[in-house]
Order: sequence, then C-alpha cells, then structure tokens
Amino acid sequence: MRSVVKDCDLDPGEAMDALVSQAGEEQGRRFYAVLTGFGDYSPEELRGLWLEEGLYRPGQWLDQWEEATRRDSKEASGR
Repeated sequence: MRSVVKDCDLDPGEAMDALVSQAGEEQGRRFYAVLTGFGDYSPEELRGLWLEEGLYRPGQWLDQWEEATRRDSKEASGR
C-alpha cells in the first residue's frame, strides 16, 4: 500500500478509504482494523477473510485496489 500511495501521490487517508471499500460492507470494518493494526484477532475471528485455502480476501482486495489506482494515476497523468 505504501508504494502505491507514494508512486501515485495519493492522500494516505483517501487511499485507506478506497482500499477498505474493496471489502464491501460486510467485511469492511474488520479489514480496516486489520490494515490499521487495531486490536488483536484470533484465527477464528479472521476466518471470514479467507475465501479458501491459499486465497486471502485482503490480498485480493489489495491487488484490485493497486491495479485500479495505478491505472487511474497513469490515465490522469497522460502516461
């Protein structure tokens, strides 16, 4: 996330909001808490963030956000 914020000259707060919106309403609060390091969570509490073995929803959301952000940044700068 840090490299995308820096590379695309983003406001960190706006970047966090955009990233958390990838999670949708159901998982958004939990994802925000994980990203910001608020609270300690047991594996059971974070179970809903896994789609299946080896596929972590936050990883998927981060990838989608990074791809869209970098694409939008390039389009805005005309590159």
